[in-house]
Amino acid sequence: MKRIDRHNLTRRANYVCELCYGPIDVLSVHHRRPRQMGGTKWEGINDNENLLVLCGTGTTGCHGYVESHRSEGYANGWLVRMGFWPHLTPFRDRKGQWWLLYEDSKLAITPPEKFDEPGVGSNQPLREESVENVF
Repeated sequence: MKRIDRHNLTRRANYVCELCYGPIDVLSVHHRRPRQMGGTKWEGINDNENLLVLCGTGTTGCHGYVESHRSEGYANGWLVRMGFWPHLTPFRDRKGQWWLLYEDSKLAITPPEKFDEPGVGSNQPLREESVENVF
């Protein structure tokens, strides 16, 4: 399994929390597609597209907020359901800006007006098996 690339992650985040833009005292890496209890066999679990740099720990700061508000996390792309691709699922920061994540960068996007179609926004991103129908 690939190791987390903390150097590229913190550079991509510009050395601040990717949700609130606050300072990061301790690097806290959040898996958008959760690892689940006992780990995961999914190869992309530690890809930068699946990771957010957040302030706090799993119980404090933005990281704690995401972990304790899971429905809001899925709606805002902070969490990604199993079977969905994180690199196709944008996330929204606390200022309301939507972002797509890449290995070493992120791209600000304008959210579509309608979020109920698969592949349009974080509520129903493209499922892995439906990607071939998009291109």
